[in-house]
Amino acid sequence: MAETTTDREILHQLADMSRKMEYLTNKIMSQQDHINELEKKLSYKNIGTAMETSAAAGSPIKLANKAIDQIKIKGDLRVRYEYRDR
Repeated sequence: MAETTTDREILHQLADMSRKMEYLTNKIMSQQDHINELEKKLSYKNIGTAMETSAAAGSPIKLANKAIDQIKIKGDLRVRYEYRDR
């Protein structure tokens, strides 16, 4: 009898985990959809800004310089060298 109860408990736990995984999967999918919508809005905004900038700037070099100025780099960019005597 002890094995039957244990098997039932295990099946119940597996069913709970399956429901939780399905819930989390759905939540992740809805969050990803929201992220994709926000990225689309941002890209449309950037395209509009770029078109306005290109019309105002006139020169492709000025447009490229403005695009480069908008790039944000974070982190450690130092180059490290390792010296070994051979």
